[in-house]
Amino acid sequence: MIMGGNEMNFRTDLVCTMLFSFVALSACATSNLAAQEADQLGMTEESWSEDGGAEDGGAEDGEAEAEDTLTLTIRTDIVSGDAAIEQAKTTKLCQRCDFASADLRGLDLSGADLSNSFFSSKELADAFKTMSNLPKPFPVGADLTGANLSGANLSDALIMDAVFVGANLTGADLTGIRFVRTNMTGATLTDAKYCRTMLPGGEINSADCYTKPEGGYKQYAIKDGTDQSGSDLSNMDLSGKDFSNFNLSGANLSGSNLSGVKLADADLSNADFTGANLAGADLSGANMPNANLTDANLWKAKLDFDSMNYFIQYCRTTMVDGESMQSTGECAL
Repeated sequence: MIMGGNEMNFRTDLVCTMLFSFVALSACATSNLAAQEADQLGMTEESWSEDGGAEDGGAEDGEAEAEDTLTLTIRTDIVSGDAAIEQAKTTKLCQRCDFASADLRGLDLSGADLSNSFFSSKELADAFKTMSNLPKPFPVGADLTGANLSGANLSDALIMDAVFVGANLTGADLTGIRFVRTNMTGATLTDAKYCRTMLPGGEINSADCYTKPEGGYKQYAIKDGTDQSGSDLSNMDLSGKDFSNFNLSGANLSGSNLSGVKLADADLSNADFTGANLAGADLSGANMPNANLTDANLWKAKLDFDSMNYFIQYCRTTMVDGESMQSTGECAL
């Protein structure tokens, strides 16, 4: 890794170009994403301007707005090379480590925390930091052939041109990962956690942007009839149930598994969906003013946006595309 204290100022769309233009993506996701991935390459965000203007909110009338800029500084605290491999093997803890072009074949890294680490090639990392041309053809990144990563935390790692052939990723946390040009032939992914995870083919999987209640689900029990207003349906497994045209106004559905649930034309006003899993749910025509979707998962949900033009509380809400998260107003931790 190249280390130092030199600052670099560059257009955020250049960051997007270097990280995404050579991937089959229609557009760079967000500027914040670019900043995050730059950080994984050994840089820290020093300043960020959404509108490029002054602190008063932007350029004056008739004055051209400045371009968005991102000021990054090379990190000096990243463990890399053989030291990173040894730390990962011996302590099973190596967050924000640099595994560029590392040979990790056959290693037992089960249960290791390797979150926010970098698994691409040295050539790509160096090209990014020096703002030089990207190497082509793209060199092979970290080699994890046959590695045991069962139960490992790989969340938000940057994985490009890496090799996971025959790797064991059973129960691994793949939250926020983008597997770019990654060979995963024969890899075992049983019970792996997918949340804002971009698979090698470019598909986003967010099926697991949901945490099951501690102690398991409560016994399923619901009163008769379609009027369930004010009911406590929290921490239940209600997946696949049909609540079309139900009155669930003011109901507490927090922490519940509502994947594939039919809520078409239901009254969901003031309902609490905090931490609920609504992946694949049918919410078409639902009435949702003042509904609370804090930490909810809406991946692949069917929504009628015309019926959602009310104030709805979003906070770290995983949206329909499975990749973007939305927050409105102040977002409690």
